[in-house]
Amino acid sequence: MRSLLAIAWKDLRLITRDRAAMVFLVLVPFVVVTVLAEALAGSDTGSLLLPVVNEDQGPVASVLIEALSEYATVVEVSREEAEYLVAGKKTAPAAIVVPEHTTKRYLASRPSTLLLLTDPAKGFSLAKPVPQAERETSTPTPD
Repeated sequence: MRSLLAIAWKDLRLITRDRAAMVFLVLVPFVVVTVLAEALAGSDTGSLLLPVVNEDQGPVASVLIEALSEYATVVEVSREEAEYLVAGKKTAPAAIVVPEHTTKRYLASRPSTLLLLTDPAKGFSLAKPVPQAERETSTPTPD
């Protein structure tokens, strides 16, 4: 502990003797913080905007929207407005469509499908979904 304090004291004395080092030590952090604050002031670093088209209007869609609201700013919109926010205005990276009868299918223990709207101009592709039964029984094949 004593040697650590001795080293710190020696470095402090060296820095106080070198005025240029002292100026940089104090001034550079303020300049960097100021430049970054100005650069990021106009950007929206808040929550992700996620438009949701609720064509189902049932309890399953309500629970889904509530759960998504914990992680993003969810806005219920029409399908046309969702497409505009994603592809036209580009304020949302994607939109989710909850189709009609999703609640009925869920309550009947039948598979349900949600639609994900993305901007086709971005060239974003999704992998083909693999059914649960195939995931449990399939084994990876070597390339």
